[in-house]
Amino acid sequence: MTAPGTSRVSDRRSVQGAVVALLLFATTANLAGQHGAASTTSPITAERLEHPARGEWLQSGRDYANQRYSPLTQITPRNVARLAPRSVLQLELPQAGAGAEATPIVADGRLYVTSDYDVVTAFDLRTNRRLWRYAPKLGIAKPCCGPVNRGVALAFGLVFLGTLDSRLIALDADSGTLRWEVVNSDPDSGYSITMAPLVVGDRVIVGTSGGEFATRGNVTAYAARTGERLWRWYAIPSPEEGGWWGRWTPTAPTGENLGRDLAREHSDSGRYADSWRTGGGPVWTQPAYDPALGLLYVAVGNPAPSNDGRSRPGDNLYTASVVALDVATGKMRWYFQAVPHDVWDYDLANPPVIVRDGSRKIVLVAGKTGWVYMLDAVTGALIRRSESFVPQRNLFAVPTLEGVVTAPGPAGGANWPPSAYSRATGLVYVLGLHFPFTLTRKDAEARKGEFWIGGDQQPVADEAAYGTITAIRPSNGTIAWQRRTEPLWSGGLVTAGGLLFVGQTDGWFRGYDASTGQPLWEFFCGAGVNAPPVSFERDGQQFVAVVAAGSRYSDLHGSALLVFGLGAGTGKRLPTAARADTQPTARAAPNRGMAWPPQSALRVGRFLSYSAADHVVWIDVEAGGSDAGGLSFDGAVNGERTFVVPLEWRVEVRFRNRDAAPHSARVVADARPVPLVPGPSSFAGAETESAGTGLAAGRQGFFRFRADRPGEFLIACAVPGHAAGGMFLELVVSADVAVPSYR
Repeated sequence: MTAPGTSRVSDRRSVQGAVVALLLFATTANLAGQHGAASTTSPITAERLEHPARGEWLQSGRDYANQRYSPLTQITPRNVARLAPRSVLQLELPQAGAGAEATPIVADGRLYVTSDYDVVTAFDLRTNRRLWRYAPKLGIAKPCCGPVNRGVALAFGLVFLGTLDSRLIALDADSGTLRWEVVNSDPDSGYSITMAPLVVGDRVIVGTSGGEFATRGNVTAYAARTGERLWRWYAIPSPEEGGWWGRWTPTAPTGENLGRDLAREHSDSGRYADSWRTGGGPVWTQPAYDPALGLLYVAVGNPAPSNDGRSRPGDNLYTASVVALDVATGKMRWYFQAVPHDVWDYDLANPPVIVRDGSRKIVLVAGKTGWVYMLDAVTGALIRRSESFVPQRNLFAVPTLEGVVTAPGPAGGANWPPSAYSRATGLVYVLGLHFPFTLTRKDAEARKGEFWIGGDQQPVADEAAYGTITAIRPSNGTIAWQRRTEPLWSGGLVTAGGLLFVGQTDGWFRGYDASTGQPLWEFFCGAGVNAPPVSFERDGQQFVAVVAAGSRYSDLHGSALLVFGLGAGTGKRLPTAARADTQPTARAAPNRGMAWPPQSALRVGRFLSYSAADHVVWIDVEAGGSDAGGLSFDGAVNGERTFVVPLEWRVEVRFRNRDAAPHSARVVADARPVPLVPGPSSFAGAETESAGTGLAAGRQGFFRFRADRPGEFLIACAVPGHAAGGMFLELVVSADVAVPSYR
């Protein structure tokens, strides 16, 4: 393996191999998928990154301010009810139980996204086809909190990827082939990279995860085209750099008593003089950047060990802090420490956001403490903090051997799911979590590459966790509105059209009025929505995209990236491809145990069989599994395929789900546009089991009914939003036909 801090530049041959499931974190390099032809895209330059076009999403936070604010206005509170899936792109996850937490990047009609185990997939949004897939062969990897990856950066024809084994990799954006790679820090010590890299000028910048190990966090800038290391800033300063003791402050910057025994800390400072070498300070999340000031705003995580501060006297600079770095040199300009001598794991994991308050630039950072800190972007001075957006209990009660119950808790408050800011409403939207924990303290010795928190952190068993979406006014810190939800592990997207989009672990993706918090739209994605959404424009239409694959937070797992747009499900008929299998034949159905349909049935193509003597028709309904995409039945969308059944015949339906997301089938009245939730079944028993939530991938179901009244109907997926997205077939019951047919 290449030594830390050095680069290896490859030739342009692709790395081939099969994905192999090894213990925990080993996968194999793989470029399964179709390589794109010669590039037809424009290079992503520094100028484009600084001034992104309104219809693109070129960075994890969309722009350097990390606002996650789309200036697109086509989708509004008045028409969002018409929002429905237009494409379902399938991610090939590396192993069972894997998920995704990444923000997609969209540029020039292409989308780039990652999943667990650092797998990158590129799609052509014009054709909905996969261009390439890259799965790095991981070496030693010791991530604290799951095999997650939160996205890539894109610039100069390259895709930049951080890995669980602490490498920074540059891939060719057209083909996915390896261009160069560099080992950032020693993975055997517990270092990893989970954040999306950030490109500024000709630099690509990454921070290290690993705060639950005996590490020393850092931020490093590399030359984007070659991987040469340009500078490194350590989150834990050495004695030569001023040390990490700090001011020995007994209180938080907002005045709360931290319960510190400063006399003992001073007394022990000589004994633990080298504690800075393993002091933690991870940088979990993407920084914000101000091009005018040339400053990079970095959120730094917890000290190590997180629960027991006795072996690390002092304020433990610069943990639990916001730090401004000179992007050209990596030198620190200022810092703000939210929690000196943190023993609660109140690290700053939420991405900083830059906004304007009148003529003043401020940096907003939402914390696990349950407050948003509002800092002067030039000096770092605390302007104000917000009202608390989650309940607080024993917030700064020092952990004991017996245990102390605290809230929001080390996983609560504002964790990694990114906040969003709307220039239209002037509100910042924070995804919070009430998640009480019991914290204990115990002696623990630091050992290389071993988990090290100095105690235990356990959720309170008899108190349910819940999420909050809170809109806060940066101008005065007050709460404009708040909604309580299921636990949230995703991120926010806010648009100039007046909408806020947020996903939930229970599979629901929802749109809210950004001004009032009123829920306006929802779609059940079938798997946990544990990733932030984005919005982009293609051919004059606005789209919203989000990954629904689940994660360690969700019981529902899948592998879909859904792209939503207006106008789907309106009944507009798509061009029908010529079919050679529509004439009746006498071929028998395959016999697999009990034959379905019976061997005596007359088969009409692939999906229809009947017995004229018995007045029975058998219809096969297959969800997904075709070029038409996940939201298709029998390879058709928007009622492209029509079944005609004689009146009073018995209809037998076999439903098979070949898609990654849950689906169902229900016979309903033909109403256009198709509503978000299809109506009740038009015939007794004419639906699969669990029709509202769907059958999981690979499952099948059967139902039967008598076509006892004429009319026009739909065989529709009853999972909310799926039929509205075009997942339906037409069914005609007629007294004027003698035998079934389809067209």
